[in-house]
Amino acid sequence: MKNRKIIRSGTIGLFLALVLSACAKQDTVIRTYTTEAETVEGTSQSGQTGKEKDTSQSGSTDEKEECIVYVCGAVKKEGVYRLEEGKRVADAVEMAGGFTKQARTDAVNLARPLKDGEQIYIPKQGEAGREEPGPEESYSAQEEDDRVNINTADAALLMTLPGIGESKAADILAFREKNGGFTKPDDLMKVPGIKEGTYKKIENRIRTD
Repeated sequence: MKNRKIIRSGTIGLFLALVLSACAKQDTVIRTYTTEAETVEGTSQSGQTGKEKDTSQSGSTDEKEECIVYVCGAVKKEGVYRLEEGKRVADAVEMAGGFTKQARTDAVNLARPLKDGEQIYIPKQGEAGREEPGPEESYSAQEEDDRVNINTADAALLMTLPGIGESKAADILAFREKNGGFTKPDDLMKVPGIKEGTYKKIENRIRTD
């Protein structure tokens, strides 16, 4: 009798242990599934957020285009200047330090839009101004003639010529200041230190008007 009670008690205990073990496993599965579902949902949300950020970043504004012009003549700082596209001649003159006291301000259309690669020459008082093209005209002739004007070029531009270093560029400027410029290109050989050999290297790359 006692043995039967012991067997029954053991059987009931084993059954209860199995039931509790099964419930614990089921709870673990449910918890694991819930955790995985939350993880997947969180990943989806974070992925969506990242996509929104990427879309926002892709909407950045484009960089503005630029034009480069050479300002020379009766300005305080002759040189090559970089400006935003759409700027006017007045903006280029301002970057060059403004007009000198000898400038003929009426000889230049300050309201004209700039064109990349052009030269803006400001004449002095008593000097004939250069006829500027109208808005509808192109600068094709000027673009084709990229020779350096030895009557208006500054030292930096003169030094772009073969065989013309800093000292020779300074000599050219000194000669030009003393003699009022060059009448024809081969007058450059009148500058001390510039001989025929040097002139032959650059004769096709310079002009006087």
